[in-house]
Amino acid sequence: MMPFGMDFAIQGANVRPWNVEFRTRFVYRPRDLGAGPDSRDLGFALTLVSSQAPFDSDLVERQRLSLRPLLAAIRGMDKLGRAIGARFRRRRASDQARSFAAGVSVVIPERDNVAELTACLAALSASARHWDEPVETLAVVNGAADWRYRELQVLYPEVRWQFHAEPLGFGGAIKLGLRRARYDWVYLLNSDVVLEEDALAAAGRHRDPSVFSIASQILLKDATRFRDETNLTSLFIQDGLVITHDLIPRSTRTVEHFYAGGGASLFQTGLLRQFLDAEAYHPFYWEDVEWGWRARKLGYRSLFCAESVARHTQRATIARYFSPAEIETVVERNRLLFQLRNFTTVGSLDAVAEAIARARPEVAGYFVGWPALGCVARGRLWNHVAPASDEEVLAITPSAS
Repeated sequence: MMPFGMDFAIQGANVRPWNVEFRTRFVYRPRDLGAGPDSRDLGFALTLVSSQAPFDSDLVERQRLSLRPLLAAIRGMDKLGRAIGARFRRRRASDQARSFAAGVSVVIPERDNVAELTACLAALSASARHWDEPVETLAVVNGAADWRYRELQVLYPEVRWQFHAEPLGFGGAIKLGLRRARYDWVYLLNSDVVLEEDALAAAGRHRDPSVFSIASQILLKDATRFRDETNLTSLFIQDGLVITHDLIPRSTRTVEHFYAGGGASLFQTGLLRQFLDAEAYHPFYWEDVEWGWRARKLGYRSLFCAESVARHTQRATIARYFSPAEIETVVERNRLLFQLRNFTTVGSLDAVAEAIARARPEVAGYFVGWPALGCVARGRLWNHVAPASDEEVLAITPSAS
């Protein structure tokens, strides 16, 4: 047991009740480590205590020094970006008339996960029967042999199959799927996700020219796990650094939130093509956060539809190709990259630099050199010419109600 206490200063006489959620970053699952059949999440305090890597002050200082060229370049590109932004601004959503043709494209990125894809396609077929508009399905198979999918091709001849021998990563697969999508709205569906029968129709009812994305509510297929993924998202800044968090829905109302996860959500196809930078967050994670950020920058809304339900097997594909340490490295790298690409007036550039300097070498090493500089420059310049400020984007507060 680890007792703790925290005081919250309350200002004002009329204070509404607070909902406080306790979350953990690290868990221990005996079944995952071959220590028994118990699939509960346990022992987070002990794991948290033991998970800290030894602090190497010499390594941190070397990494801190290696970041100086990047930080100097960022300050230079911000000066240029402010000058360009003063003369040119992108148009807001309210300034653009838009109408949509009936229909939806469903894009499924898939990498050698035939069993999960089989369940995914069966559920999608059932859900499509509740959708009274045209539906097309595009399966982007990458990093897997095409012969493994012959049976599914026979069962689902209406699916438009793509086969690519090399792994494309999430962004790469989505890019190729979007290139062939025919309809104005596209549902991005991970191959390890199963839609409930009304999922497509429920989300589709909220399509509107002012809306960029409509997220389905995610339930975990493993009901013993804590719901750390719901697709009802928030973004905030803590100690100068960006943090994302999934909230627990408290009603069936459709509400505005920050961004829609790329594994079970409906998007405006044209806007998604504009927002997608397929190489930036390779191979996975944080690209969908940027889509939501860019949508808000242009004045579009992102909705969460609790009545559209999808059931997910977490990391069913990537866990077979990447170790937990590799996944966490990618997640941390892309979190810091997101902030460098998008935060021009909020957050703390110094805090990001220090976080990179104190990160494992695999994270810090990414930010040294021309590829990282070009990636950061593309994002920051886009934000400098966006019509809304960082502060306006963060002013919209999602609600779990």
